[in-house]
Amino acid sequence: MIIIHNISKDNNNPLYIQIYEYFKTSIINGELEVGEKLPSIRKLSSDLGVSTTTVENAYMQLEIEGFIVGKPRRGLFVEKIEKLTDTKKEIEEIKIIDSNYKNLEADFDSFDFKLWQKYINKTINEKSQELLKVPSVNGTEILRKEIGKYSRELRGVNCHYNQVVIASGTQRLLGMLSLLLKDGFDTFAFESPGYKKGANVFKTYGYDLVEIPMIESEIDIGLLNHSNVKLLYVSPSHQYPTGTVMPYNNRINLLNWAKERNGYIIEDDYNSILRYDVNPISSLQGLSNNNEVIYIGSFSNLLLPSIRISYMILPKNLVSRFEEMKNKFTQGVSVLEQLTLANFMSEGSFDRHLRKLKKIQKRKSEYLVSALEKYPYIEVVSAHGGLNILFKANTYKARILTNAIKMKLKIEEVADDLLLFTYSGLELAEIEKVINKLFYVEEM
Repeated sequence: MIIIHNISKDNNNPLYIQIYEYFKTSIINGELEVGEKLPSIRKLSSDLGVSTTTVENAYMQLEIEGFIVGKPRRGLFVEKIEKLTDTKKEIEEIKIIDSNYKNLEADFDSFDFKLWQKYINKTINEKSQELLKVPSVNGTEILRKEIGKYSRELRGVNCHYNQVVIASGTQRLLGMLSLLLKDGFDTFAFESPGYKKGANVFKTYGYDLVEIPMIESEIDIGLLNHSNVKLLYVSPSHQYPTGTVMPYNNRINLLNWAKERNGYIIEDDYNSILRYDVNPISSLQGLSNNNEVIYIGSFSNLLLPSIRISYMILPKNLVSRFEEMKNKFTQGVSVLEQLTLANFMSEGSFDRHLRKLKKIQKRKSEYLVSALEKYPYIEVVSAHGGLNILFKANTYKARILTNAIKMKLKIEEVADDLLLFTYSGLELAEIEKVINKLFYVEEM
């Protein structure tokens, strides 16, 4: 006879869960034998003073999970339960390391959170039906149209909005491209120094990597012509990490190379809009016939690092191929954020935000360069745009890198003698104090 104790309406768990837990524990512990018959629903409900629905729900859960089995006209019986070979262990603490570098953050004063909240509310009020739909892999049409317009007007890109694909970050886009181009391409070339995280995405997908060196502001076109590659990754309008601009002739040579090889150039337009010395340089894609260049852009540095909205503009001859395979992917960007950004752009707020951002970051760049001038062992190599300063530290590189670690600041070693320092998250008022501490190299 089965007697259940400790079933109480005062318990936080519903009654049917309490009954379920009793039987589950008893079966696992072997207190109920295999094949033993459970009380009928009507009898157990009467014994416990609960409704038949409560008992029925408990039995249903046990049967679904395989603890009991129903036999027609006979009742419910205990099933045989396999035993784990290892005993259950206590959960051990597992530590992870998140590198929260202050200098990689966004400047608080550069982003109007109240205005962004206003646009979020506007989206919820006016586009609620859109939020109920399954998001398109390509991205919402309204944002693709705004990105197409922005790219044409500010970057000189030639495109229709249906060439635009939206994703949550540049690496996500490169992963999609790695699969899209897998038939016909097995080698991936990238400029050196360059964006190694992007190159590693292609390596992960099985591509062979080839480094093509940069000679001052130009990629070595001679070496590229002597290689067997047909897929090249460059950042011509604001080269990462040097900040240089690829000359016109070098761009034309690259386009001719791609045409001759039936290949593609992946143009990363990294931080190209943030130039402080001259107007932003037009895109490489704008010089092409819309068949050789895959254009990639991002809003992460222009808005907030936490708003992971990036996009690529496919050549016309790749759009149909992407359509055939796009259901292998899912859209990783919140539709709410996509629609909010679309409104933000269409009403001119994004343009005003860019002007404000450029003004703030230009002042910081100038102030930073000025602060570095008093250190004779520091040579500023590039500070014309973006959110970084490239410099040489001569014999004091090791000490500066040690200081950076202590201060939880990120300094990237991009070559043997070149260091890249990002200043986007530093406030203007704290730059001098940070620099004095970071570049202090006197022996203690």
